[in-house]
Amino acid sequence: MLFAPTDHAFSELPPEEMALLENDAGRLRATLEYHIITSERELSKIRNEKLSTLQGTMLTTAVTDDGLRLDHANVTGHQVRCANGVIHQIDAVLFPGFTPTPSAATGKFESPWSGRRRVPRLQGAQPATAASAAEALFDSPGSAPRRSE
Repeated sequence: MLFAPTDHAFSELPPEEMALLENDAGRLRATLEYHIITSERELSKIRNEKLSTLQGTMLTTAVTDDGLRLDHANVTGHQVRCANGVIHQIDAVLFPGFTPTPSAATGKFESPWSGRRRVPRLQGAQPATAASAAEALFDSPGSAPRRSE
């Protein structure tokens, strides 16, 4: 399975990084081999895990609401089936040894998806039970009038 960066992904690279790749054949080879997964699985079977690359290191995968994420790149577009594998487009160039940058606010690693939805907290007094929360919906201004029994 090959994860191929788009032209736009290469254009987003800093000029000095592009120059390093052009002038260092070993670095270029390692970067290219890092885009090749040795697994024969389908993309839909990949979960939050680490996959072995042809380069020899592990690539971190994460399933998000937006699809599959590899290190810092997202899988985009349609897959292309070939005689010797499948090619998937990604929106960033992957580099061996990638680690996420720590967040200044939390001191922890940022995650594109934490495994739980971010829901804004209710302001004001919180209902103690689900029944009182439902009751509050009927008591709120502009709600439908109550039916008498």
